Amino acid sequence: KTLAKLMKILADRKDDELVACGEVDNNILFRIDRSVLNSRFLEKSFPAFEKVLPSFDDHAVIADRSALAQALKRVSLLSSERSRAVRFEVSKGRLEISSNSPDLGEATEVLTVDYEGKGVTIGFNAKYVVDFTEAVDDARVRITLKDGNTQGLFTSEGEQGHDYRYVVMPMQLRGEEVS
Repeated sequence: KTLAKLMKILADRKDDELVACGEVDNNILFRIDRSVLNSRFLEKSFPAFEKVLPSFDDHAVIADRSALAQALKRVSLLSSERSRAVRFEVSKGRLEISSNSPDLGEATEVLTVDYEGKGVTIGFNAKYVVDFTEAVDDARVRITLKDGNTQGLFTSEGEQGHDYRYVVMPMQLRGEEVS
Protein backbone atom coordinates (compact mmCIF):
# COMPACT_ATOMS: atom_id res chain seq x y z
CA LYS A 1 0.00 0.00 0.00
CA THR A 2 2.83 2.36 0.86
CA LEU A 3 4.60 1.82 -2.46
CA ALA A 4 1.36 2.34 -4.39
CA LYS A 5 0.73 5.61 -2.55
CA LEU A 6 4.36 6.70 -3.07
CA MET A 7 4.14 5.96 -6.80
CA LYS A 8 0.97 8.08 -7.03
CA ILE A 9 2.64 10.98 -5.20
CA LEU A 10 5.77 10.71 -7.37
CA ALA A 11 3.70 10.69 -10.57
CA ASP A 12 2.03 13.96 -9.53
CA ARG A 13 5.20 15.81 -8.46
CA LYS A 14 7.11 18.41 -10.40
CA ASP A 15 10.60 17.57 -11.68
CA ASP A 16 12.29 20.14 -9.47
CA GLU A 17 10.82 18.81 -6.20
CA LEU A 18 13.29 16.93 -4.03
CA VAL A 19 12.50 13.50 -2.61
CA ALA A 20 14.05 12.44 0.69
CA CYS A 21 13.82 9.08 2.40
CA GLY A 22 14.75 8.13 5.94
CA GLU A 23 14.19 5.68 8.76
CA VAL A 24 13.09 6.61 12.27
CA ASP A 25 12.53 3.92 14.89
CA ASN A 26 10.38 1.34 13.13
CA ASN A 27 9.09 3.70 10.41
CA ILE A 28 10.18 4.72 6.96
CA LEU A 29 9.52 8.31 5.92
CA PHE A 30 9.34 9.80 2.45
CA ARG A 31 9.37 13.59 2.09
CA ILE A 32 8.31 15.02 -1.24
CA ASP A 33 8.29 18.84 -1.21
CA ARG A 34 5.83 19.62 1.59
CA SER A 35 4.25 16.15 1.79
CA VAL A 36 5.39 13.41 4.15
CA LEU A 37 4.48 9.75 3.74
CA ASN A 38 5.05 7.59 6.82
CA SER A 39 4.86 3.79 6.96
CA ARG A 40 5.64 1.32 9.72
CA PHE A 41 7.91 -1.67 9.08
CA LEU A 42 6.42 -5.10 9.63
CA GLU A 43 7.52 -6.57 12.92
CA LYS A 44 6.80 -10.18 12.08
CA SER A 45 9.57 -12.54 11.15
CA PHE A 46 9.39 -13.92 7.65
CA PRO A 47 9.53 -17.64 6.92
CA ALA A 48 12.91 -19.15 6.11
CA PHE A 49 12.52 -18.87 2.34
CA GLU A 50 15.92 -20.46 1.80
CA LYS A 51 14.33 -23.82 2.65
CA VAL A 52 12.21 -23.80 -0.53
CA LEU A 53 15.02 -22.67 -2.83
CA PRO A 54 16.29 -25.70 -4.71
CA SER A 55 19.90 -26.60 -3.94
CA PHE A 56 20.39 -28.79 -7.00
CA ASP A 57 21.80 -28.12 -10.42
CA ASP A 58 20.82 -31.41 -12.05
CA HIS A 59 19.18 -30.12 -15.22
CA ALA A 60 19.92 -26.53 -16.27
CA VAL A 61 18.09 -25.34 -19.38
CA ILE A 62 19.09 -22.03 -20.99
CA ALA A 63 16.33 -20.54 -23.16
CA ASP A 64 15.55 -17.33 -24.99
CA ARG A 65 13.28 -15.36 -22.63
CA SER A 66 11.11 -13.79 -25.31
CA ALA A 67 10.63 -17.04 -27.25
CA LEU A 68 9.73 -18.85 -24.02
CA ALA A 69 7.17 -16.19 -23.06
CA GLN A 70 5.54 -16.16 -26.49
CA ALA A 71 5.38 -19.96 -26.69
CA LEU A 72 3.84 -20.16 -23.21
CA LYS A 73 1.22 -17.57 -24.07
CA ARG A 74 0.22 -19.42 -27.25
CA VAL A 75 0.20 -22.91 -25.74
CA SER A 76 -1.66 -21.86 -22.60
CA LEU A 77 -4.58 -20.63 -24.72
CA LEU A 78 -5.60 -24.29 -25.04
CA SER A 79 -4.99 -25.24 -21.42
CA SER A 80 -7.67 -25.51 -18.81
CA GLU A 81 -8.69 -22.01 -17.76
CA ARG A 82 -8.73 -23.10 -14.13
CA SER A 83 -5.29 -24.74 -13.91
CA ARG A 84 -3.39 -23.13 -16.84
CA ALA A 85 -1.26 -26.32 -16.80
CA VAL A 86 1.42 -26.75 -19.43
CA ARG A 87 3.86 -29.62 -19.87
CA PHE A 88 7.59 -28.99 -20.24
CA GLU A 89 9.43 -31.89 -21.92
CA VAL A 90 13.15 -31.20 -21.89
CA SER A 91 15.61 -33.22 -23.94
CA LYS A 92 19.00 -32.56 -25.53
CA GLY A 93 18.84 -29.11 -27.20
CA ARG A 94 15.03 -28.99 -27.07
CA LEU A 95 12.15 -27.80 -24.88
CA GLU A 96 8.67 -28.90 -25.91
CA ILE A 97 5.82 -27.00 -24.26
CA SER A 98 2.36 -28.49 -24.63
CA SER A 99 -1.13 -28.36 -23.20
CA ASN A 100 -4.40 -30.05 -23.86
CA SER A 101 -7.99 -29.59 -22.91
CA PRO A 102 -10.82 -31.99 -23.78
CA ASP A 103 -12.98 -28.98 -24.66
CA LEU A 104 -10.44 -26.89 -26.56
CA GLY A 105 -7.90 -29.26 -28.12
CA GLU A 106 -4.11 -29.50 -27.98
CA ALA A 107 -1.21 -27.12 -28.54
CA THR A 108 2.52 -27.77 -28.79
CA GLU A 109 5.53 -25.47 -29.31
CA VAL A 110 9.15 -26.57 -29.58
CA LEU A 111 12.04 -24.28 -28.61
CA THR A 112 15.73 -24.79 -29.26
CA VAL A 113 17.56 -24.51 -25.92
CA ASP A 114 21.00 -25.11 -24.44
CA TYR A 115 20.61 -28.41 -22.61
CA GLU A 116 22.74 -31.56 -22.55
CA GLY A 117 21.20 -33.69 -19.78
CA LYS A 118 18.75 -36.56 -19.73
CA GLY A 119 15.07 -36.01 -20.45
CA VAL A 120 12.77 -34.43 -17.84
CA THR A 121 9.00 -33.92 -17.99
CA ILE A 122 7.30 -31.53 -15.59
CA GLY A 123 4.05 -29.57 -15.39
CA PHE A 124 3.81 -25.87 -14.50
CA ASN A 125 1.12 -23.22 -14.29
CA ALA A 126 1.86 -21.19 -17.45
CA LYS A 127 0.82 -17.91 -15.81
CA TYR A 128 3.53 -18.19 -13.16
CA VAL A 129 6.26 -18.84 -15.72
CA VAL A 130 5.01 -15.99 -17.95
CA ASP A 131 5.07 -13.70 -14.89
CA PHE A 132 8.74 -14.62 -14.44
CA THR A 133 9.59 -13.86 -18.08
CA GLU A 134 7.94 -10.45 -17.77
CA ALA A 135 9.83 -9.61 -14.57
CA VAL A 136 13.34 -10.09 -15.96
CA ASP A 137 15.13 -8.04 -18.62
CA ASP A 138 17.83 -10.41 -19.86
CA ALA A 139 17.52 -12.04 -23.25
CA ARG A 140 18.16 -15.51 -21.82
CA VAL A 141 16.86 -17.33 -18.77
CA ARG A 142 17.94 -20.43 -16.85
CA ILE A 143 15.46 -23.07 -15.77
CA THR A 144 16.92 -25.48 -13.22
CA LEU A 145 15.04 -28.74 -12.74
CA LYS A 146 15.60 -31.87 -10.69
CA ASP A 147 12.70 -34.08 -11.71
CA GLY A 148 9.00 -33.90 -12.49
CA ASN A 149 7.94 -33.66 -8.85
CA THR A 150 10.31 -31.01 -7.49
CA GLN A 151 10.01 -27.23 -7.78
CA GLY A 152 11.79 -25.50 -10.64
CA LEU A 153 14.15 -22.58 -10.13
CA PHE A 154 13.95 -19.82 -12.75
CA THR A 155 16.76 -17.25 -12.91
CA SER A 156 17.99 -14.60 -15.28
CA GLU A 157 21.05 -15.40 -17.40
CA GLY A 158 23.16 -12.38 -18.30
CA GLU A 159 24.36 -8.90 -17.44
CA GLN A 160 20.99 -7.56 -16.32
CA GLY A 161 20.55 -10.62 -14.09
CA HIS A 162 20.10 -9.21 -10.66
CA ASP A 163 20.00 -11.90 -8.03
CA TYR A 164 16.40 -12.69 -9.02
CA ARG A 165 15.28 -16.20 -8.17
CA TYR A 166 11.78 -17.42 -8.96
CA VAL A 167 10.57 -20.76 -7.61
CA VAL A 168 7.64 -22.44 -9.37
CA MET A 169 6.02 -25.50 -7.86
CA PRO A 170 5.26 -28.36 -10.26
CA MET A 171 1.73 -29.36 -11.19
CA GLN A 172 0.41 -32.87 -11.50
CA LEU A 173 -0.69 -33.18 -15.10
CA ARG A 174 -4.20 -34.57 -15.47
CA GLY A 175 -4.44 -38.35 -15.55
CA GLU A 176 -0.73 -39.14 -15.61
CA GLU A 177 2.38 -39.31 -13.51
CA VAL A 178 5.07 -36.74 -14.15
CA SER A 179 8.56 -38.20 -13.85
